[in-house]
Amino acid sequence: MDKRFWLTISLSIATVWGIQWYFGKNIPQGDGSSAGPIQVGGALSMPQKPSKVMNAQDFYRPLNTTVVFDQEQQAVDVHQVETPLAQIVFTNQGGAIARFAFKKHKGKNGEFLSSVNDYGFLSQEAKMKTCFLLALDEATPFVYTFEQEVRDANKGTVAVVYKAETSDWILKKTYTLYDASYQVDLGIALEPKKDDAKPVRVRLFVQSPWIQEVTENVHGLFALDAAKNKLEKTDLDKAAGIAWPWNVERPLFGLEDKYFAHALVGDKDLFVQRSFIRDLKVVPQKVGDVGSREVFSIFESGLHDAAGAWTLSFYMGPKTVQDLVAVDDRLDDLMSFGWLSWLCKLLLTLLEWLYAYFGNYGLAIVVLALALRLPLSPLSIQSRRKMELYQKFSPTIQKIRNKYKHDLKQQQEELMRFHRDHNLSPSTPIFGCLPMLIQLPILFALFRVLGNHVNLYNAPFYGWVIDLSSKDPYYILPVLMGGSMIWQQLMTPSTDDKQRVLMVFMSVVFMVFFAKAAAGLVIYWLINNVVTLGEDYLRRALYR
Repeated sequence: MDKRFWLTISLSIATVWGIQWYFGKNIPQGDGSSAGPIQVGGALSMPQKPSKVMNAQDFYRPLNTTVVFDQEQQAVDVHQVETPLAQIVFTNQGGAIARFAFKKHKGKNGEFLSSVNDYGFLSQEAKMKTCFLLALDEATPFVYTFEQEVRDANKGTVAVVYKAETSDWILKKTYTLYDASYQVDLGIALEPKKDDAKPVRVRLFVQSPWIQEVTENVHGLFALDAAKNKLEKTDLDKAAGIAWPWNVERPLFGLEDKYFAHALVGDKDLFVQRSFIRDLKVVPQKVGDVGSREVFSIFESGLHDAAGAWTLSFYMGPKTVQDLVAVDDRLDDLMSFGWLSWLCKLLLTLLEWLYAYFGNYGLAIVVLALALRLPLSPLSIQSRRKMELYQKFSPTIQKIRNKYKHDLKQQQEELMRFHRDHNLSPSTPIFGCLPMLIQLPILFALFRVLGNHVNLYNAPFYGWVIDLSSKDPYYILPVLMGGSMIWQQLMTPSTDDKQRVLMVFMSVVFMVFFAKAAAGLVIYWLINNVVTLGEDYLRRALYR
């Protein structure tokens, strides 16, 4: 029995550690620029309409992740645009987006979360981090002129136009924003200023979304696998030197963090020949700082020697199923939660439906816990009743095992006779665990959902619980949850003191594990335990 006792404890600790390792998220460390040997990322995509086909020389050309700017300088001038969903700040520096803030999602300071970071424009390196920067092979213009803003109430759009010039070319960028979705269209127009203008190749730099205040945030890369016709995620550490060839009207390539995504989803004019990334490691400035990454998607065109205009479509928004599929239904795969993805999405749908009714995500989680637990109460009461009866005969069953331990055939016959004479079933212990086994997949699914659902970020419950997506800062909820589990174990009759100690120990282990879990998840499990305690009291009242 001692060996079994310590073996069970060891397996319990290993299980908890394994869960933490599997679900844990660490910020991966980069290794600088992504330039290097060219490899193919995913299956080769074929053009869907006549276009200049990318040849081998185009594809295997070294990846260019640097930009050389012209020397023109001008004071920063910004232009702000409001839509029902977002607040976008444009700048004449690069004719780029300096801020993309989401009105439905606020940070800890009460301001709108922005997935675009303004790194300033004082240095060459800072200029290269501009979001939606158009880069040429040489003398890239950085000072743009704001031309106009055009609103179309019928279409629910607003267009913002910027223009810049080089010695040979006029560049025009037209941003189109939508009132009803997080789609952003970027129109790119090139016009030669003279007949012998030097051909140009254009690269578009797009920042990875990054919310500085979000703990355990991490960058991710995803792209369309044309062979499988589905979205595939790629480890950033393995993406260095990889190029994805496109020449299709519906490419899919982008970057994500914990809550947001920036992705190219449309290229109806076949502007992009290939895409790759620029991956920079941010070195900690002092002891105690955590290193992070600055990652950029780069979309490269072919060589242009004549006037032309192209339109690219992007998704710039939160990772919620409703918002993603409103722009491109293929982005639904971005909300993949692994082998329990179907259950995670179902729970998300139920949670959002309950929130729409109650107006509080914490209350929605409580109601969700009750809705999932109470229908199982009759089964739980009956199974625990059978377990209680079975435990009364456990000493006798153990004596039979010990008596015939050297004759397994006789042991089985005696055990079967004993079960038959006392109307017992050998499967009773398994049947008693059935309610818990049903709850475990739900618990694992909620573990993935509640810590990664942007709508729960900074969503308050009541009292000290001000963010359901992060841990309880005072550890009150984990202590209450652990206490409810210990109380439950003490109420359970047991003829084995070591088993009781083991179960109490496991309750403490769970409490420690849940100390760092999202407060919403702890609330769910606490309510589940409270319902179980209520069932125990009801069972005692019914079967006195």
